[in-house]
Amino acid sequence: MNVYKLRPGISPVKVINKLQFEQDTMKSSPWYQSHKDDVSLYAVCPACNNPIQIIALYKRNENSPQPYGKHIPKSINGLAKYNHGAYLTCPYANPGMSLKKDNLRSDGDSLSLEILSFLKQQFDRVIYILQRETGIIFNEKLSKDMLISFLRMHGHQYVGINLCNLPWIFAYMTTAQSLFGKRLQNDCPLMMSLKKRKEIAFSEDNRIQSATNKFFEIQFAFIGHEMKSNGAELHETIDFVVSLNGKAVHTSKLIINPMRFHNLVNLPPERARRNPTLLRVAEELIP
Repeated sequence: MNVYKLRPGISPVKVINKLQFEQDTMKSSPWYQSHKDDVSLYAVCPACNNPIQIIALYKRNENSPQPYGKHIPKSINGLAKYNHGAYLTCPYANPGMSLKKDNLRSDGDSLSLEILSFLKQQFDRVIYILQRETGIIFNEKLSKDMLISFLRMHGHQYVGINLCNLPWIFAYMTTAQSLFGKRLQNDCPLMMSLKKRKEIAFSEDNRIQSATNKFFEIQFAFIGHEMKSNGAELHETIDFVVSLNGKAVHTSKLIINPMRFHNLVNLPPERARRNPTLLRVAEELIP
């Protein structure tokens, strides 16, 4: 893998780079650990919270021209405990794993519980990311409906969800939702697509409505979660699809960017803009 973070949980995701790693760690313990005749470098996997070893940061060879992170099956004192179950479903360790929606981690799995807790703390930011990605303005009811759907599908137990891709896979682990009467961001790609449909009109505040007073069903859903790896970088996507009377009329591929989400989560308090209404929704619904 080509990324790391310094601590388990909420911590910025960084690309592995010698100067960046030195500045982040100041070459100190627990990231630099001395042995009898060597020094090992450690960090944490952004997705599964397991310890990783940083390889080839200083010593390069033909097989490792660039530094990279490698999972190690042991705990590192002062840094991170090893969780084998989390390792088995980590996208960086196993990008080829089955991503069927019914492929769930066991009840009580520690990573699943951590993801659920993380969602409770960051629900407003999860919705913010989805709003920016789709052009849909998520009001309280729509946000609540999606959270209820996620919990019914046991989304936090899905093997493809982790601390990096939470906003996108939260959306993926929900059922279709109605778009009728919902507001869209002005001139977003979705609005431009729907304006081409003769059945659809928009109110002055950009709400979807009928142009002919005839009933139609318009829904959106997130499908097709895919992971691909070239050995260093992980490329992960889902598809955002809007259907009109059961037929797709707008599709866009959403590229999952873990750095974007974790940078948002780690904004300093003076720059953070939180949504207390959505945080109350999460507090009420998430156990």
